[in-house]
Amino acid sequence: MRHRDRNYLFADFDLADSLRAKQSSIQEQVDSINKDQFLATPYDDLIEYIVNRNTIDPITLYEDKIVASEPSECQVDVSGDPRRFIRDTSRPCYVPGHEISIEIPFSGDHNLLRAKTSTWSSVFPTGQIRQGRDGIGKIVMVFRQPHDADPNQIKSSFESNLKTIKQYLGWSKTQVDAYNQSLPMLVKQAIDFRREKLKKQNSLCDILGIPLKQKNGAPTLEPIKVNKKITKPLPPPPKEGFKAEPGITDGDYDNIIKLIRHSGISFEKTPKTFSVHDEEELRDIILSQLNAIYEGDAKGETFNKAGKTDILISEKGRSAFIAECKIWRGKKSFTDAIDQLLSYLTWRDCKTALIVFNKNNKNFSQILESVDDIVSAHQNFISRVSQKDANEWLYKMRAQDDGTRVIKMNVMFYNLYCPDK
Repeated sequence: MRHRDRNYLFADFDLADSLRAKQSSIQEQVDSINKDQFLATPYDDLIEYIVNRNTIDPITLYEDKIVASEPSECQVDVSGDPRRFIRDTSRPCYVPGHEISIEIPFSGDHNLLRAKTSTWSSVFPTGQIRQGRDGIGKIVMVFRQPHDADPNQIKSSFESNLKTIKQYLGWSKTQVDAYNQSLPMLVKQAIDFRREKLKKQNSLCDILGIPLKQKNGAPTLEPIKVNKKITKPLPPPPKEGFKAEPGITDGDYDNIIKLIRHSGISFEKTPKTFSVHDEEELRDIILSQLNAIYEGDAKGETFNKAGKTDILISEKGRSAFIAECKIWRGKKSFTDAIDQLLSYLTWRDCKTALIVFNKNNKNFSQILESVDDIVSAHQNFISRVSQKDANEWLYKMRAQDDGTRVIKMNVMFYNLYCPDK
């Protein structure tokens, strides 16, 4: 019994060379994006777009879906069978037999089945690769065997070949996983390189229209230790070209969130002291601590009150940073707070914080468990970026007035419930 055709898998080209070539092309891909489109697209969306375009899906076999055809009659060449007496082995010698094909469904990048892995053995598995329109391909093994051969030989050959395929797929996955894990950093470096190049060419500010300056003598911000594949297309370039808008840097945003987090943790340590305050009073405490660190160029205060509970950094009638302080009064009230925050007239790179205090519910953990579901169900929800801790999440949301404007929303919950107050 022999395979009809020796269709070797994992033998056409070197996988390591192919992965290096894809990594080397990332800068070219970033540079090929239309300049105005590049500048107008949010930083995280650029990274996500390039990473998704270059991510490779490892092969997954669906062994529970393996099927075999009904045996069919055929002629089998036995000229190479040493157990048979054949006068002239230089020519084919056919005897009656039967043929059977076995199909193994798979998903992932079919090219990986042709790529030679860095680790390999002297034996290569065989099979025909067939691509499917639904993203599911098939590895087809065709066996021919004389009628007088042991039927168990097909089963033994199939199992041996499948075992070798799975071994090579394990080696392939190791290389692909390492490549995929390297992508975010490589893409970020390529995007940063182009941003710096454009800044030098065009004297562009890196969205520093609203600089934040720490006051002299302000304490150094240290991390607070607490207990702890469809590629979406980039938005089209602006019709009138990219125009830089005021905003705050990611570094300043992180520092602002650290200050708010520090305030919230301080409130939780002495809940009796702070649970007596309403939303507006808690807002004023946080506001004073923010303005103790940052100062404006002319106003003296960078952060301003604009309503009952909100804290703003604004420029020309639009907000570049918004913080809302709310008392937890149920899911509807929380959703209304999100609506209020997203309804502000904002610049393109707006960063926000929604700070919620629990004063009246003893089951704080149940409130925390409901937060992600409520935000994810909101009509302006895009994605959850990360979860800092059990009480803090970072989301990407769309502004109410303009669906192309992406808002970073940091949601923070603090427990001021005091049963014996």
